[in-house]
Amino acid sequence: MTHRPKKSFPSIPPYISKGSALVLGLIFVAGGAAKVVDMNEAVRQAGGYAIVSDRTMLLFLVWALTAAEFAVGAALIIRYRVRLALVGATAMLAVFLVALGWAWGTGVTQDCGCFGQWASRSPGQAFIEDLALLLLLVLAWFHGDYKKSLAKLTIVIAALPLSLWLPFAFGFSFDSVILPGGEGPPIEPLTVLSGETVDWSASPYLVELMSTDCLHCQESVMDVNILGDSPGMPPILAFTYDSQEAVASFQEKYFPEYPILRIPEDHFWRLVGAGSSPRFLLVFQGHVMHAWEERPPDAQEVLNVLEARQ
Repeated sequence: MTHRPKKSFPSIPPYISKGSALVLGLIFVAGGAAKVVDMNEAVRQAGGYAIVSDRTMLLFLVWALTAAEFAVGAALIIRYRVRLALVGATAMLAVFLVALGWAWGTGVTQDCGCFGQWASRSPGQAFIEDLALLLLLVLAWFHGDYKKSLAKLTIVIAALPLSLWLPFAFGFSFDSVILPGGEGPPIEPLTVLSGETVDWSASPYLVELMSTDCLHCQESVMDVNILGDSPGMPPILAFTYDSQEAVASFQEKYFPEYPILRIPEDHFWRLVGAGSSPRFLLVFQGHVMHAWEERPPDAQEVLNVLEARQ
């Protein structure tokens, strides 16, 4: 009996297959790096898909995805167990395509969030790009390297704890993920660009973190005005990093009855943390007592939190 040799794939040169794996690896590592540089932004953008609402679970999923991107990307770059790494890449691409397809079809978010603030693309654009990555994945499958290497394995394993530690190196803190009902970190001194000062020790404050072009912020003005007239309510302040002209236009159009103070953008996002805009913080003696996401609280909610504190 004659054994025919297994057919190879001469139409796909090794340098194309290996080059495809390298490009894929660099893309996955870049995606993970964009998340660790600003984990809060990554969680905010993932929350915009409106698939997972629990903030803690959302942080866990984003962090797990970051670790997977680093590990798979590193394996593809150094060519360690390429086909096994490609299986992981395929699973992640499948998840990305489902999420992007959902966002594209429903219009729940305008930014895919794949590379944080490094690159802004719509879910539709990112969906098409990920389909193109599937072609690279197919090309990378050929000439896969299954050789064992302790040194390469060490690099891939090291990528996991590195991805978990790096967000803290770039300023991330668990305190930034303030869950509704949970006491958060102290409010650090803020620079008010228009010159006002806020004495956090004087009394409780209800603080709105808003943007003048945010639809939910615009729609909530009337509710916040009514809230401010409720008996027993603490003073209401709004913070934004928008321009003075944008704030003036917002006030002329929507008639907020509470001051809107301009603060630096980095201070604004530090307060928003992993939350979304508008975000309402009940601040007592310089500490965040409670947070509400995307909607103003009603008067009784605020009073109940204050009474529980006393």
